[in-house]
Amino acid sequence: MFKEQRFTVVIILIVVLLVTNLLTWSNIREMQQKVDWLQGNLNSMRSNVTNEVSGIRNVVQQMKNDAQAEARWWTPAEVEFLDINKDKSRVKLSWSLKEYREGSKVILNYQKPGEQEYTQAVPEEESKGRFALVLTVDVPQEPVINLRLEQAGEIKVQRAGTMVEEKIAHEANNLELNYYISVQDGETVRTSEKRSLNLNKLNYSLFNPLVVRVKLLNKGEIEAFAHHDLMGKPEYEVEEIYLESRNGQGNVLERWPLEVEKIPEEGLFRLDRTTITRDYASIFVVVKYQEGMKAEKKVV
Repeated sequence: MFKEQRFTVVIILIVVLLVTNLLTWSNIREMQQKVDWLQGNLNSMRSNVTNEVSGIRNVVQQMKNDAQAEARWWTPAEVEFLDINKDKSRVKLSWSLKEYREGSKVILNYQKPGEQEYTQAVPEEESKGRFALVLTVDVPQEPVINLRLEQAGEIKVQRAGTMVEEKIAHEANNLELNYYISVQDGETVRTSEKRSLNLNKLNYSLFNPLVVRVKLLNKGEIEAFAHHDLMGKPEYEVEEIYLESRNGQGNVLERWPLEVEKIPEEGLFRLDRTTITRDYASIFVVVKYQEGMKAEKKVV
C-alpha cells in the first residue's frame, strides 16, 4: 500500500513538472514572438527613418544644385569633337550666357597642355547669348597598355603555392585643356570658374587599349596573354607583341613573341608556357604598331 502511494506521488510530481515545463515553454515562445514582432517593428522604423533621411538629403542637395545653377551666370561648356586624325583634332566648345547684353565683350581664355599662359580668343555668337569656339588640339600618340602581373609565391602557414597578382596601372600623361569664360560689360568684368577638358580620351581613336597579363611561374617559367578592349577601329593596328628579358645595361637577352589566336578579329594573343634560360635584370612587354610605331612597358 505504501509503495503504491509513493508511486502515485511520483507520477503526480512528474505530471506537475511536465505541465510546468509546457507552460514555461509556451510562455517563452510567446515572449519570443513578441520580441520578434518588436524587432521587426524596430527594423521597419529604422528603414523608414533611413529612407526619410536619405530623401531629405537628396532634396537638400537638389535645392543646393538648383541654387548654384540659378546663381551661375553661364552654362558650363558643351564639348564636341568635330574630327580626329593622327595628329590634330578640332574641338568645339559652346556655352550660353544668362542676362547677356548686346555689345558685351565675350572671351574664351584657354590653356593647352604644356603651356604656362592662357590664350584669349573671341568666340562666335551663334544666337543671342549662345557662343561657340572651335579649337585645334594635338592628339596624344600614346598607346594605353594595362598590365597585370602574377608571380608564384608561397604561403608559409599552408605550405602551398599561390599566385600573387599585381596590377601595374598605365601612367598616361595628364593632358588637359583648361579654360574659363570672361565677359566685359562696360567697366564690369565677370569671370567664370576654371574648368578642364581631358584630352586623353582622344587616344582611343588611334589605339585600342591593350590588356596584357604576364605570369611568372615556378622553375623559371613564364606565360602571357593579351587582348584588346575594343573601342572601334583604330588608326593604328597591332602588328606584333612580344616579351623580352634585358640585362642591367638594357641589352636584350631573350625574346618571346605572343602568337595570334585563331580569331584575329578578337585581338587575342598568347605566349604558351616557356622557360627563361638566362638571368635577367628586367622583363618588358613590347608592342609594335603599324607605320613603325612601338610602345613598351616594364613588367619586372
